[in-house]
Amino acid sequence: MLPVVMLCSCHTQRTATHTSAQRTPSKEQKLTEQVIEAQTKFDNLQASKARFNIEYGTKSMAANGSLSIMTDSLIIISVQPLLGIELFRVEIDKQALMVIDKMNRKYATLSYQTVTELTGIELTYKDIEALLTDKLFVIATELNSIPDKHLKIKEETLNYAIQISQPKLDYTFLIDKPTKLLTTTMIKHQESSTDINVSYIGHQLYQEKYTFPQTELIEINTQKLKGKCTLNLLKLSFDDQKADFKRSSVSRYQKTNITNMLQ
Repeated sequence: MLPVVMLCSCHTQRTATHTSAQRTPSKEQKLTEQVIEAQTKFDNLQASKARFNIEYGTKSMAANGSLSIMTDSLIIISVQPLLGIELFRVEIDKQALMVIDKMNRKYATLSYQTVTELTGIELTYKDIEALLTDKLFVIATELNSIPDKHLKIKEETLNYAIQISQPKLDYTFLIDKPTKLLTTTMIKHQESSTDINVSYIGHQLYQEKYTFPQTELIEINTQKLKGKCTLNLLKLSFDDQKADFKRSSVSRYQKTNITNMLQ
């Protein structure tokens, strides 16, 4: 079940540079701010009907399920291959990731350090949420801390390519010219063969105010993990009030490790 969990992105330390006078934003920073402004803001997202197509090594799986996100708090991924019966669940919060095998009544908890060891890339909850919600890994308040030499814009026929270089990692974000919507995120480790690519396809307007992709294609290629997940969001709703998503009780489940669950 790790293919759903592993398809996540990366985090780097960002060190702010303080100056006595605020510098004038560059054209690169102005475009990045426009992209951030175009991003959909919400308190919670619920895809009550979703379709997962997962390829992991030599294995593959197609299943129905759901996705729930409470902004800056909790992500729940539910996989229901048979008649709406939940067989697997992934719960992600700021402390850890938990994978629950309901059929075999087992669960495994992964610390962020463990996920970093598996992927070769440091990450946080915030990064995983950003990948799943079509957002940049840069927030407006941090733009002025990125030196101009590390933030570049390449103009292409249909897109802008925002390129950000930080210690050990290179980010490329493809931006649709007319809408300023993020369409692709690419992350490459400078010292290894690790790369992660996420494409956001078919942006639609929901509830007259939320713009979000219908499909997300997530690919990861590391020394230890190789996989691909296509996530189709078939029934999607948003809310501007915090929801209280129900978490699973694993008190009667056997704790195991993720390697055993993948066998």
